[in-house]
Amino acid sequence: MIQNLLILGRAYFSTGNTTKALESFIKGLEFSEKIDNIRKSEMLHFWLYKAYFAEKKFSAAIEHLSKYSELKDSIINQENIKQIAQMRTIYETEKKEKEIQLLNKEKQIKDLEISKKTEEIKKQQILILSFIVGFIIIIAFSAFLYRLFIQKKRANRLLAQQNEEIRLQKEEISAQRDEITCQRDKLKDTLMQLKDTQEQLIESEKMASLGNLVTGIAHEINTPVGIGITASSSLVEDTKRFADTYKGGQMTRIELEEFLDSIYKTGNLILKNLNRTGELVQSFKQVSADQISEQKRNFNLSDYIQDIVQSFKPELDKKSVSIKIFCNKEINLNSYPGTFALILVNLMTNSIKHGFRDKSAGLIIISVTMLENNLTIEFKDDGAGIPEEYLSKIFDPFFTTNKQIGTGLGLHIVYNLVRQKLNGRITCKSKSEQETSFFISIPLIT
Repeated sequence: MIQNLLILGRAYFSTGNTTKALESFIKGLEFSEKIDNIRKSEMLHFWLYKAYFAEKKFSAAIEHLSKYSELKDSIINQENIKQIAQMRTIYETEKKEKEIQLLNKEKQIKDLEISKKTEEIKKQQILILSFIVGFIIIIAFSAFLYRLFIQKKRANRLLAQQNEEIRLQKEEISAQRDEITCQRDKLKDTLMQLKDTQEQLIESEKMASLGNLVTGIAHEINTPVGIGITASSSLVEDTKRFADTYKGGQMTRIELEEFLDSIYKTGNLILKNLNRTGELVQSFKQVSADQISEQKRNFNLSDYIQDIVQSFKPELDKKSVSIKIFCNKEINLNSYPGTFALILVNLMTNSIKHGFRDKSAGLIIISVTMLENNLTIEFKDDGAGIPEEYLSKIFDPFFTTNKQIGTGLGLHIVYNLVRQKLNGRITCKSKSEQETSFFISIPLIT
């Protein structure tokens, strides 16, 4: 089972599916640790290091690389202990064989002494035979001792060679550890630089989205203000004509009633447009303040989305793109409204610049649902779509299919805001020349 999970994880890793690879390696490691299979655990820690490194999860990668080094040291020590035990067993066996030979020699000498006492007649033959046997035993024993000396010398040489190899391996492992420590420090410095760069990019994007908001609000405010100015000018002229008629003594009841009706309608029109201008200014103040603030606050999500979408109305009208919002008006959040604003602004900008770049009409749908403690936002457009081969890269920094109109940072910033700021997840489904959908899932209790 462990070997199959290891093979499956390596297959996923080779195809670039590091998420599935991590699942297989983690399951394999659980089984390996349960049965205390050190060699399999060593290999699984090594592949977990490679998979986390590919996922850019450097802290987890370094942790598994350290465990891999520790297990490798443990395996080398166990093999050395086993080899020393085997050498000791051989030595003890040969020692016992020597003792047996000595015992056999003593037994033969005793047998000779008994033979001397019982067979005096054959004394000379026995003496000669004893001499021959003793000489053979001495030669055999000498050969045995020489063989034992050669084997011991060979074993000592082999043990010294193995000790030297172990020393070299330890030096190599120590050098690798030093290199890993150096690389770890470099990675920490790189991560700090990336974090600083990311924060600068997010601030730049905030100001860019704030600029878009200012442009949209300025266009929206111009309309009611222009109507109010026109109505005020008309009211001034009507009042002047009424005053001239009144001074000339030519005022009739009908003209008075018409003038009063005109004043009422014009005043109502001015009031209505001034109220609309006030609402736009209030929305602008709130959204712009949120975009440059990182403070949490309570806000109504439906109203907030309406305010953000309102700032894109001139661009949407220019492209003949309509927008539909499906969000329960009772959804109130205690979160970072500025983060939600940046996410929606970047998604809207992405759709307008890329999705509807070559289209004269289209539709954007924003759907929000809340189930228990999870908020789901679906942002969908029927624009140009995204080719399948680009889907795995769209959240990468600086990735764009058209550098003349994009920087490649919008969706990367959206991804980081969702994952890091809101602790959520974001995925995308699309095909070329078909609709594109972004799915954002955000936990409301962290």
